[in-house]
Amino acid sequence: AIRMGKGAHGGHGGHGGHGGFGGHGGHRGHGGFRHHHPHSHGLARAVGTGLIISRRRARRQRRRGGGLRAVILPPPPPAVLVSAEITHHTEENGTVFYHMKVTSVTNQTWSLRRRYSAFHALYESLRRFHRFATRFPGKKPIRTLFNRVDVEERMSMLKQWMTEAVNLEIGIEPIRSPLQQFLATPNDIFAAIPAQQRVPGPMTIQVAMPVEAVGGQELEVEHLGVVFAVPAPDNAAPGSVFTVELPEEDDSGTAMDSPIITATPISEANPFGEESAVTTEPPLLSAPAKSDANPF
Repeated sequence: AIRMGKGAHGGHGGHGGHGGFGGHGGHRGHGGFRHHHPHSHGLARAVGTGLIISRRRARRQRRRGGGLRAVILPPPPPAVLVSAEITHHTEENGTVFYHMKVTSVTNQTWSLRRRYSAFHALYESLRRFHRFATRFPGKKPIRTLFNRVDVEERMSMLKQWMTEAVNLEIGIEPIRSPLQQFLATPNDIFAAIPAQQRVPGPMTIQVAMPVEAVGGQELEVEHLGVVFAVPAPDNAAPGSVFTVELPEEDDSGTAMDSPIITATPISEANPFGEESAVTTEPPLLSAPAKSDANPF
């Protein structure tokens, strides 16, 4: 005969686990079968282009953070654009064009014109990667399109929005190429920009805030095989990026390499959470891809 153990006490807390029928069954007993849920290791979630967050704990580390690993981000390429100012508008064959003057970091300037529909297409492309603080002008009824007051108001709003968009060029990789293409950036500008230079000062890196972390929590950061703990900023949100100053020496007493320039923080991670590989070398600056069918 098979003995079922002391399952009759299950109604008082289920000490018999799956082995008894007593009482109302109670809660699952301590003697029942335990289901093992392995912890996921490796890539946990991508929070932005170029960002991969890992849940692995570092081995043989001397200092521990909160168990969450923040992966270092590669520095972005140098900025190409300085400004893109809308100077005036004209009307041709029932279509309003907004004329722009663009200035690059090499002091080169050029002019172009764009319809409102081109601005709107650019806005729809960029808003997936950044929540703009500046309001983008909405579409208006056909009967008011050529009202001078409405056109002037739209141009003023487009000016403010373009200023914010240009300032994002260095910070967010998915914004850079569409913006440069929209502004018809000449290819010779890219070759004229020098590579990122090393500057004196403390060595700093950018790290991404893991989606599971909260402001003020200690995070583990690994750099060149050295793991150290850093507190996240109190107001840091999941997916945001902040700058960390590296210690002068690693755990073995070896001094860090010569410092490099601090990368500009990214204002917002990719909301789609698409996974992408993290590169260990700064990306090379190259001309934006020119498709045969330029939507702008």
